[in-house]
Amino acid sequence: MFLVVSMLNAYGFDAGARMMLTGMIIIGIVIAANARRPAHDSHP
Repeated sequence: MFLVVSMLNAYGFDAGARMMLTGMIIIGIVIAANARRPAHDSHP
């Protein structure tokens, strides 16, 4: 994550944009990790 923030800083993004993009990257990783997990069948 440090490298991502450093890259965004080098491109001249302001702090708000860096925080938003970093948050979207984290959310995307969490969604991708949950999508790869097999669904559990719930039996009553």
